[in-house]
Amino acid sequence: MLHELNIPRNDDVIVGTETNDDAGVYRLSEELALVQTADYITPVVDDPFLFGQVAAANSLSDVYAMGGRPLTVLNLCNFPPQGIENKHLLEILRGGLSKTLEAGAMLVVGNNPHRVQGMETFPNGAVVAYALGNFVFDQEWSDGTQYTLQGVMLRATFRGAQLQGIELIPIHIYDNFQPRLAPPEEAVEILRQVAESAAKMPGR
Repeated sequence: MLHELNIPRNDDVIVGTETNDDAGVYRLSEELALVQTADYITPVVDDPFLFGQVAAANSLSDVYAMGGRPLTVLNLCNFPPQGIENKHLLEILRGGLSKTLEAGAMLVVGNNPHRVQGMETFPNGAVVAYALGNFVFDQEWSDGTQYTLQGVMLRATFRGAQLQGIELIPIHIYDNFQPRLAPPEEAVEILRQVAESAAKMPGR
């Protein structure tokens, strides 16, 4: 199907759609390339934590198959609104997180619950940003509260494979879905929400 699309060619795309490989590869320099992939897997075991580990390992294996190593991870998951207890969903996420950190990824960004959540730094230096809130849109089902009109951009600085620093940049979503830098007072409030969420995490 993809061969019917007019996909622009770029000399820096080392591996594209033509070969149906495990991941795409983009040349950043003569010695460095970026491996990008996204993957889903349906449950193959009954244990939620183990399934999370299997799902993460399955996705990470695509990076290894292309000769890369994981640096950053975006957690993609779709849970039904009913039928699964929250404790089981949490165990799936914990399982995925355990394999991600074991693989040495330095930055993990969670998927979007439409409001900002906390960040956590692990002993190996890895950083987990559990949710960055909304960015471009305010969902039609939104109750109109300020929370769904807010989010943060995350700026990560790397030196080679080593994470050097993280900066959260608060944003507000205005009419017609326009994200802009939040005014100073609101920015302080958004960062306070992130800190409060982090303080409520288990083990804190």
